[in-house]
Amino acid sequence: MLEWLRKSARSPISVFFLSILVAGFAILGFGNVFQFNPANHIAVVGGRAIAPAEFERAIDREIAAAKEQFGQELTREQAKSLGIASRAVQTLIESTAIDVDTANSGIIGSKKEMLAAINGAPAFKDAVSGQFSVKKYQEFIRNEFKLETAEFEKLYLVDLARQANLGAMRAGIVAPRILLDPLLQYAGETRDLRIFILPVSLAGDPGQPKPDELRTFYTQNPRFFARPERRRLVIASFDLKDFLGTTTVSEEEIRQAFEARKKNLGGAKRATFEQAVFPNEEAASKARRELTENADFAAIAKTHGGDSPARIEKVAQTDLSDALWANAVFAAKPGAAIGPFKSGEQWLVGRLVEFIPAPVPTLEAFRTDLMVELRSEKARVALEEALESFEDARGGGTDIVEAAEKVGALVQEFVPADAQGIDSEGNVVVFFRDEAPALRKAFELASGETSDLFKLRDDSAAFIKVEAIEPAGTEAFEKVETRASEIWRARKRGEAMEARAAAFTATLKPGANFTAAAQAAKAIALPPAANVPRGASNEVLSAELSQRAFAAATGEVVSAAAPQDGSMILILVEKISPPDLSSPPAYLEQAVTSVRERVTNDAFERYRARLRETLKEKINQTRLDEYTKPADGASAGSPPGGASAPEGDVNQP
Repeated sequence: MLEWLRKSARSPISVFFLSILVAGFAILGFGNVFQFNPANHIAVVGGRAIAPAEFERAIDREIAAAKEQFGQELTREQAKSLGIASRAVQTLIESTAIDVDTANSGIIGSKKEMLAAINGAPAFKDAVSGQFSVKKYQEFIRNEFKLETAEFEKLYLVDLARQANLGAMRAGIVAPRILLDPLLQYAGETRDLRIFILPVSLAGDPGQPKPDELRTFYTQNPRFFARPERRRLVIASFDLKDFLGTTTVSEEEIRQAFEARKKNLGGAKRATFEQAVFPNEEAASKARRELTENADFAAIAKTHGGDSPARIEKVAQTDLSDALWANAVFAAKPGAAIGPFKSGEQWLVGRLVEFIPAPVPTLEAFRTDLMVELRSEKARVALEEALESFEDARGGGTDIVEAAEKVGALVQEFVPADAQGIDSEGNVVVFFRDEAPALRKAFELASGETSDLFKLRDDSAAFIKVEAIEPAGTEAFEKVETRASEIWRARKRGEAMEARAAAFTATLKPGANFTAAAQAAKAIALPPAANVPRGASNEVLSAELSQRAFAAATGEVVSAAAPQDGSMILILVEKISPPDLSSPPAYLEQAVTSVRERVTNDAFERYRARLRETLKEKINQTRLDEYTKPADGASAGSPPGGASAPEGDVNQP
């Protein structure tokens, strides 16, 4: 959360405070210590009971994250089968253990730091005044996380304490020499390499395969000629923009709307005022008594130990974070002093400069906005009526195309495409390149089925129907005969090049005349490459070849076909040079960071083991299985695109 606040000026608001909520929900509702009761709770960690509602929220968060990653809804049973539920539960138990240990250590979050961070977040500042808006802050927390700000701030304080606890552990970790030296040796090693290229032209022309030979090749290599399942689809889409073009608004309707909404169109009354922060009530009271309309506010504040007064320009009452302070400001008269007032741990004194009255609305000023709004309302009604008519027609047995055309929807028919949106000619169907979720939905339907209404990227709503399914299989020989011949010829050239590379490698022995050997093999000898660092690569020395060259011993040769044209590239390791560590190498900082990360991970694993031993969590396994084990016979399938569920250890909080 703190990292978000530091970067919020450039971070999308949709990820607001995610770090706190991943682990922070573990402590919601834990104000009391419960007696472990198997009937009511699933786990108790260090005396803190985790109620079923906490597991529900933890699993829902993981399901939401999976949906974001895979672009597809997951059911609870799928989450169980994919291990998502188990991971959520384990994360919840471990984060609770860390919070218990943090509390037992006497570490607490700083309320002052919390308030400063929240009030300083650019995402919560009013676009006009630039001041923190309590309304925007409260609405976001309620809408996104279904929490009141008091609950959220409680989580924030727990997060601050947790980060202080874990941060102290990380801060004391160093990179020991026994681990650092081997890494420096490994990272700093260089090699002298000889690079040779055998041009693919040396393979010669393999000729054309005989008919029987080509058919045998086709039969023995079906993977080259596999045909994926393809589906012919029809999509009927309903876009609000299409219905906007058919709606009109009369002058009388605009006038009636203006009269009905006039009291809400003028905007809010705004105030400009000065305020200063004082260390205590006594200092604030003294400053308040001396503050008049023409007094030097800055001098008064300085005399009584206050901050330099800040001028707050043209803010609405709802823009101020403290509602009581806002009431006091807007109840004052211009030139009058305000306060003293306690806000959090601070004492405020202010002076009202002026009020800016709410502007009086006129029909002309709001005519365009009202017309657009009324047209949108009419278009939405027309869209809803069209959708109802479409559903009625479908319910009566009318085909999707005919039903869509009757109500003015856009109907698009597509050539058969596979699950990646590629047609039989190998071309990407443009629509499905931009609408991958629609394509995934289409491959969940049976032939002849129509989906429920779903959203497209442009915010229109659509139905998709599978008109026909072409099953997966092997393309007919007659259709791929030319491609089969090209693959056969490429394989023959590859075999010839591999034979030449093997013969050439046999001549590259220690002490051999490499120039003469290259000439004899008709190979191109590149200039010797001295002191090549680990990880170096270029258009000739690929990353894979470089890695293999650094795994080979002195005198060994590694080779591979160039992906561009099939030429063979051979790398001879001529010399291996260890690094000179008499002075700090340039990559020392990177190596230290790498070692510290490994040591940190090991330290955290030991910390988690200690928590398990000392806190002695109690698990009601029967109840836990209800949340993590799939029902008998349940099948999760797999996430879209063949992606697997997250595996491995629980993420570090």
